[in-house]
Amino acid sequence: MDGRYEKGTGGGVSQVSTSVLNAAFFAGMKLTEHHAHAFYITHYPEGREATVHWDDLDNKWTNDTPYGVLVQSSVESGVLKFAMWSTKSWDDIKALKSPRRAIRAPKVIYDTSAGCVPQVPVPGFSVTITRQFIKGGAVAKTDGFTTSYIPQDDVNCHAKPVPKATPAPATPAPKPSSATSKPATPAPTPKPAATPAPAAKPATPAPAPKPAAKP
Repeated sequence: MDGRYEKGTGGGVSQVSTSVLNAAFFAGMKLTEHHAHAFYITHYPEGREATVHWDDLDNKWTNDTPYGVLVQSSVESGVLKFAMWSTKSWDDIKALKSPRRAIRAPKVIYDTSAGCVPQVPVPGFSVTITRQFIKGGAVAKTDGFTTSYIPQDDVNCHAKPVPKATPAPATPAPKPSSATSKPATPAPTPKPAATPAPAAKPATPAPAPKPAAKP
């Protein structure tokens, strides 16, 4: 109820109902009444399944052909099967399914009550099933229906966990302000000036030669 399972007596009835629905579907019978489950159950054909519940949900189909129909059921290797025997009215019956649409997210629920039944989350969605009646290699007519599922909530049968407190991050040390003056860089010591070279002394002139002696 309200997107949640409840414990009760039952099991297998919807599998029989879904098998009957699909036998009538592919035999080309008129589908008078059928009801899908409230939320999608993965082992049933998506959108093409039927549940029953006394006395408000039923599964009915009508033989609208001029021929009689024999319904046969059997169990083979643990698999339930239904077959419908009659004079063939159609060459083939095909089923088409639309993409999922109107996706609805499940809620997260925490429940500590004694009757809680845990659930895994499954989104809700809608699909359209189209049935094609084939005759002489062409589609002679179509019909169909839309199936809508509510979300299957994420039910946890325990109290909601208390989140652990996250420690506050350490406050970093303040950085020096950009206005703080930096120490001045000392000027380099001037190198001593080079000692000038001594001035060159004037050269001493050579003495003039004496005249040669007379003979």
